[in-house]
Amino acid sequence: MSDLGVGERADVTIELAWSQLKQSQKAPLPDTPVDEPLRDWLGQQVVVGTGSADRGASAGRLLAVDGEQVVIASEPRQGVSAQVWFPRFGYALNLATQLSQ
Repeated sequence: MSDLGVGERADVTIELAWSQLKQSQKAPLPDTPVDEPLRDWLGQQVVVGTGSADRGASAGRLLAVDGEQVVIASEPRQGVSAQVWFPRFGYALNLATQLSQ
């Protein structure tokens, strides 16, 4: 991605998403504030869901979290790493181990 998108979520084909991923460079991660309650989760496996909307969930390793966004590292294909950015508002963040208990 050349720009950080704002506003709208769009469903796209897997071909378009894969093409964008391969062509993009990883954006610099936001700083996680020292007083961020979820700071202890950095580096752990998490699941990000859309709350009340049934759009599934994304799993990955938590890279950064601040008041506006959550960033996870995901592996959509074996050996391929992607940063997945979510707005903080409207999404639920859980430790993966909490969901398996």
